[in-house]
Amino acid sequence: MLFSLFEKLIGSPDDPSLGFLRSDNARRYVRQLPQYPRQNFAARFSNMSSGAADLLEKMLVFDPNRRITGKMRLDAGF
Repeated sequence: MLFSLFEKLIGSPDDPSLGFLRSDNARRYVRQLPQYPRQNFAARFSNMSSGAADLLEKMLVFDPNRRITGKMRLDAGF
């Protein structure tokens, strides 16, 4: 359920984003899920500042190797 909500917000991962998964079964499972487009964070969270929406978008990335780091987050000022 939580993964489904997360996927609906950030969109379905592409094949390169699944590379960090070590299990072929896990990759197959994610690929068979319904496909969703990535949401526009600024429009979806219109009550947030553009900087906060941008930071949230950088934090909510399927592949942990592509997420913003803690240092980068602190440097962003939020």
